[in-house]
Amino acid sequence: TYVNETLIELLKEKESDIQKDVPAFTVKNIIGRCVDDFHKKPSHQRELIAGLKKSIETNLNLGGVTFNLKVTPVFDTHKNRIATSVEWADISAQLAAELMAIDNGRIKTALDGASTKMMIADNYLKNVYVNKTLVKLLTEKEAEIQQDLKAFTVDNLIGRCVDDFHKKPEHQRKL
Repeated sequence: TYVNETLIELLKEKESDIQKDVPAFTVKNIIGRCVDDFHKKPSHQRELIAGLKKSIETNLNLGGVTFNLKVTPVFDTHKNRIATSVEWADISAQLAAELMAIDNGRIKTALDGASTKMMIADNYLKNVYVNKTLVKLLTEKEAEIQQDLKAFTVDNLIGRCVDDFHKKPEHQRKL
């Protein structure tokens, strides 16, 4: 019976994705259509909604897009159920970022525990990671390294350019 402009914009943006799983879906004629038309298993949604006494949240994946839905029963002053509201949010990017953070955490844990000494630099040759094994070695050898590289210190490895660790940085850059 009602869809706000924000949801219409979201559904228009994701319409072709949604249609991969629900071919009958179209934003154009969403008002007046039964929600059953937009579900693979309408009976499942009907059961959920029929017994709804308080808000619930669920995730719905349609065509590779993950939506978070907050479904809330609406009651009149006599506590009769008169409607159901559904708030939609596309959380695909958030979930992808969370998965990437988990993967990055696993990789960092593996690198931190590796016996191989490792340093990672970004595309600008700034150090973004140094594992514990390398920090230990550089700490043990700091005084020796400083004989050739006066400004060298283990304390600020992250964020420093790798050029700072070479007598002839142009040679490493050519490599």
